[in-house]
Amino acid sequence: MRAQCCICADLFESTQTVNIAAAPCGHVFHEACLMRWMDTSSTCPSCRTHVKKTQIIKRLFFDISEDVDDKEQDVSHYVNQVSDLKAQLREKAKSLHDTEESRDKYAALLAVAESKQEELTTKLSRELSMKEVLKGDLKRVQRENDWHVQEICELQKKAEKLHELQSVEMMLKGSSSDAEEMLRQYSDGGDSSIRQLSSLVTVMKREYNQVLADKRTAKEQLSKLKQHIGTYQAEAKQAKREVAHLRAELEVTNKSLSLKEKENDENRRKIVHLRNALRYNKTEGSQSFHAALTEDSPNVAYSPVVSIHIFMDFEKVYS
Repeated sequence: MRAQCCICADLFESTQTVNIAAAPCGHVFHEACLMRWMDTSSTCPSCRTHVKKTQIIKRLFFDISEDVDDKEQDVSHYVNQVSDLKAQLREKAKSLHDTEESRDKYAALLAVAESKQEELTTKLSRELSMKEVLKGDLKRVQRENDWHVQEICELQKKAEKLHELQSVEMMLKGSSSDAEEMLRQYSDGGDSSIRQLSSLVTVMKREYNQVLADKRTAKEQLSKLKQHIGTYQAEAKQAKREVAHLRAELEVTNKSLSLKEKENDENRRKIVHLRNALRYNKTEGSQSFHAALTEDSPNVAYSPVVSIHIFMDFEKVYS
């Protein structure tokens, strides 16, 4: 049988596994194909006549004569199989094409993702480096903040102490009426004023004790200074006496030095006359020698050491 279903284009086969159905208009289709068609349309696939599902003859039976060649049936069967295989091949080709397109699309997406990953990796490294820098800055800022907080606490303590000292100064420098007025204000202020007053009294007592301690220290230092001054005065008197004694010795020494210098000058004069007498043969006997010694010498300066050596040599010659 060479008839075919116009829906799937397969040849009809006389088998028990494939049912053949007919529409009221007379057109024949595979039952499965016609039922799928009727799910989306209410007309005949061939002539477009209005058809209801209840009007469909769902199964047709054909009586095939025994003298029909089995080869025809085999050909129909094989033709259907070829058609099925071609359809499957077309589906596989389409699926392969779709897969290749998907592969290319995903490859492009993968390249973009890898590029994005590399960019994000670089950015992550930069952000991590920035994070480390910010951590260092944060630690530094925290240390500075702690230092500033500590400084603020110290300043607050100093401000409180300054306020207390100002109150004490006001009471000390002010008149008695000012002090009484301050005490009255503290006494009329309730518990908080009483606490402030007690704190003020404590501060005054502490400052008073400190003043007493400073006074004792000043007295001790004054006594030590007086002792040092007495010692220094005694040492100064002793030094003055020693200076006077040294001055007297210096005067005596200067006088002795002047006499010695005069003697040296006289000796130099005599030595010069003696040398001149020896040089020009003016000395004749002992009288001429003594006369040469008593003559006035020219104003010529000689070294005392050299003169003494010459005089000693002369005595050795004439001894």
